[in-house]
Amino acid sequence: MNDDAGSLVPQASESETAVLSAILASDGGALPSVLDMLTPDDFYHPANREIYSAVLECWQANEPVELVAVSRRCRSSGTVAPYGGVQYLSEIALSYCNPAAVGYYALAVLEASRKRSLKRGFENLAGSVNTIEADDLIAGAMNSLREVQDRLPPTGKVALREIARDVFENLERLREQE
Repeated sequence: MNDDAGSLVPQASESETAVLSAILASDGGALPSVLDMLTPDDFYHPANREIYSAVLECWQANEPVELVAVSRRCRSSGTVAPYGGVQYLSEIALSYCNPAAVGYYALAVLEASRKRSLKRGFENLAGSVNTIEADDLIAGAMNSLREVQDRLPPTGKVALREIARDVFENLERLREQE
């Protein structure tokens, strides 16, 4: 599921494309599998974020969730144009991903999104390590972890204790570097 493991910013480019492709290939039939799992903000690439938003708009308006309707929404909003426009959307549709696999790829997109959220939270905490009391840093870290954990589907929940242990170890290293 880590198709871009070497990237500085956690992302799952191929999985993002696969999710969108599966939704378009199934004329929206694969969308219910990911509706409760993914939001547009989970997509790292702006064009993919905008395409997923257009897919959701079609779904909510009871319009067909297929290439022509999604393309029309993308064209009218102009938000995908800077990234290749309708041609980019067509490339996604042609990349075909089996709609039965959409859940697998959606989990990879969600995992990368969660890692980006954690990274932002840790960077904010690291920037505050010299100006905030340790208890406040720990409380901030715990809140960030809870927010990320709350976004997990029930089958992907990880014990908060395990995540917290890693956070505390990182905070301890930061304090030692002072």
